[in-house]
Amino acid sequence: MNPAPLDAIAISDLTLDYILDAAGTPHLHLLGGKAVYSAVGLWIWGLRVGLAVDAGHDFPMAWLEPFRQAGIDIRGVQRNPKLVTSRWAMRYAPDGERVPWNPHRHFQELGEAPVPLESLPDIQGFSPPEVWRAHHVDLSQLPQEYHRARGYHFAGAEFLRYPDVVQAWVDRGALLTLDADWYTGPPLTPDAPARRIQEALAPLALFHAVLPSVVDVARLFGPDVELAWAARQLAQAGPAAVAIKQGIQGSLLYLREADRFWRIPIVPTESVDPTGAGDAYAGGFLAGLLRTGDPLEAALHGTVSASFVVEGFGAAHALAADRGQAAARLAWLRDRVEG
Repeated sequence: MNPAPLDAIAISDLTLDYILDAAGTPHLHLLGGKAVYSAVGLWIWGLRVGLAVDAGHDFPMAWLEPFRQAGIDIRGVQRNPKLVTSRWAMRYAPDGERVPWNPHRHFQELGEAPVPLESLPDIQGFSPPEVWRAHHVDLSQLPQEYHRARGYHFAGAEFLRYPDVVQAWVDRGALLTLDADWYTGPPLTPDAPARRIQEALAPLALFHAVLPSVVDVARLFGPDVELAWAARQLAQAGPAAVAIKQGIQGSLLYLREADRFWRIPIVPTESVDPTGAGDAYAGGFLAGLLRTGDPLEAALHGTVSASFVVEGFGAAHALAADRGQAAARLAWLRDRVEG
C-alpha cells in the first residue's frame, strides 16, 4: 500500500537551540532551524508535510518524535557522519533584545547546570561557520514520495546545488517558495548596473514567491534600500509575489501582475519568543498558496502560523496549536489588511 502523497516539503537546516529568557530562565536543547519552523507553519493548516534537513551525527533522532507523532514525515532527515549538528544560543536582554549567549560558559561560571554541563555548547551565539555552512540537504537522496509533493519551501541554497532535481519539480507544476537567505555576493544597491542585478537575481525565476526578512533585504540591497523598490526588483526576476517580513510591524506583500502592495499586521497574541516566526510565516505562506492559489491569502496564512510559534519556546510547542483557532485568527486578520 502506497503512503498518502505529501503536500509540501520544508527544506533547509535543523538546529539545537538554547535560550536564556529575560527572567534568567534557561530553555535548553530545543529543536529549531528554518526548515523545522517552516514545517510547523505548514502543518498548522492540516497539510501533510515532509521535513528535509541535514543533521549532524550527534543529533538524537528521538527529539523528532513529537513531530512524527503529529503527522510530519521525517524520512527526509539526513544524518551527516562528518558533521556535528548546528547550535544556536541567545539570551534576552532586559529591553527584550536578543544577544549571543554561551550556555556552557554561563553555567560553568554559576557552578551548576540544569543538565549535564558537557551537553551544553561552548559557543557564542552560533556554531562556527565551518559547521553551519557545511550542512545542506542532498535533494537527490530524498525518499521518492518527497519528489511528488505539490509544494516546496527552501530556506537555503539547495536549489542551486541540485538544479536538475529542482527543475524536475518545476516541470511537473510544483509550487516553490524561497526565504531569501541564500545570496552571498556584494549588495545589489540601487546604483548597481541593472544587468548585474538581473544576473544575480536570475535564480529566483524558479519560485512562485520570495519571502525575505528586512534583514535579508538589507543584505541583498544595502541597509538603506526602500522596501518597495526591493520588492519590485525581486519580483522582476520572476516570482509573482514578494512578501517582506517586518517582525512586529507585520509584512509587506507585493503582487507583480497587479503592481500592488498590501500591508498585513501581525495577529496580537502573547509573544514569548519570536524565534522561528519568520520561518513559520514562510511555511504558512506556502500552505495558503496550496490551499487557495491566492498570494494575499497565503500571506494571511503565514501571519497566522507565525502567531502560534511566538507563543512559546522551541518549534515543538506549536504542534499543540488549535486549528479551529487558526481559522478564527485568519478571519480576524482578513478585515485588517491595508492595500
